[in-house]
Amino acid sequence: MLRRMWRDLVDSREAIETRQQLRATRPSTLAAISEGVFARVTGTCVALDATLLTAPFSERKCVAYALFTDGRTAPFVERLGVPFLLEHGGQDAIVDPRGAQLSLSRTEISRARAFPHPTPKQRALLDQIVGEGVVPDSVAFTEWTIAYGDELVVGGFAVREVDREERIVDPYRGVPTRLRLIGARDQPLLIANDRRLI
Repeated sequence: MLRRMWRDLVDSREAIETRQQLRATRPSTLAAISEGVFARVTGTCVALDATLLTAPFSERKCVAYALFTDGRTAPFVERLGVPFLLEHGGQDAIVDPRGAQLSLSRTEISRARAFPHPTPKQRALLDQIVGEGVVPDSVAFTEWTIAYGDELVVGGFAVREVDREERIVDPYRGVPTRLRLIGARDQPLLIANDRRLI
């Protein structure tokens, strides 16, 4: 309880709202979730395909990242993600983190770092943050990541869609389907990675 209160005091508004909404959401499992109902499920992030991103400043391999830092004139935010599978108890669901509301406290890196030999991606970001060609003494940043093997809590609407990769069609069960967790205009997909805070 004290851990929750502390994180709610020091985290971003997005992280706090994400955890509050997840706490208020009905828990379910991937096997039992009802289609079209917003529910909270837990599972492990596993590969949907071989696509991986590299977080720009920490250079961690991940399926999603959010980078926050102060820019020249305004806060700078960059968010990227690719779909992944959430797996639990032999069931899985596709999750697309783009546009999701996040609370990723366990993978957060907050630090200042100098970039004497930046990668092309880092140089492009530094040009946007501090100015073109400027080599700063250091840049203070916060970076959140979601990587394979992370234990996640996801709040979303369950929908079934045709599984175009399934090659076997069972005449008794019909067309094979896959579960996908999605958000809506008034209720975004929620993703957190520390179950103790929910």
